Amino acid sequence: MQGAVGLRERKKERTHNDLLAAGLRLFAERGFNEVTVDDIAAEVDVSLRTFYRYFSSKEDLVLGDMDEPLEVLRRSFESQPPSMPIMAAVRAAILEVTRSVEPMAKDKMARAAIVEHTPSLLLRRAERHTAWEHVLTPLVAARLGDPDDSPSLEAQIISSAVLAVIRVAYAEWRAEPDGIPWSELAANALDLLGSGFDKL
Repeated sequence: MQGAVGLRERKKERTHNDLLAAGLRLFAERGFNEVTVDDIAAEVDVSLRTFYRYFSSKEDLVLGDMDEPLEVLRRSFESQPPSMPIMAAVRAAILEVTRSVEPMAKDKMARAAIVEHTPSLLLRRAERHTAWEHVLTPLVAARLGDPDDSPSLEAQIISSAVLAVIRVAYAEWRAEPDGIPWSELAANALDLLGSGFDKL
């Protein structure tokens, strides 16, 4: 029974990866707007129903699933000792997220190139950025002892600033992917923010 389950899971993972690879390749070749879900499914020789079992839309194929990294962020932050300073706790949680996605960094770069040539995807990505603040801000607010549903100015500033420097660090990595590793750039950016720029 376990062998059968393992085989099914490997087949599902292979189908997911095949659809992802086909979609990214077709988008790069033809442009995002010129490729349909039917095109991607046909490329992998699966039905539309199978495609939608793995991706809710072609937009989500490019932008990727946010549930897992957001859960890593939440779980990691909540696991930090209550006595840990707030910025140290945020740093630890954010860096755990970067380490968890770092093996997929090259894939994320390919996706980002498609997004940046597609206005509709740029808008969707901007909307997704707010999801990170919607998760991190309440976590920081709770650690600061803010009332429920009423994050303080400090909680909002910490969350917004941390996520902003992470996006800058990611852009820096994308400009030179063979240079400093993504997770190290993220750590350096967070250290600079945490120091209040007193090293400058």
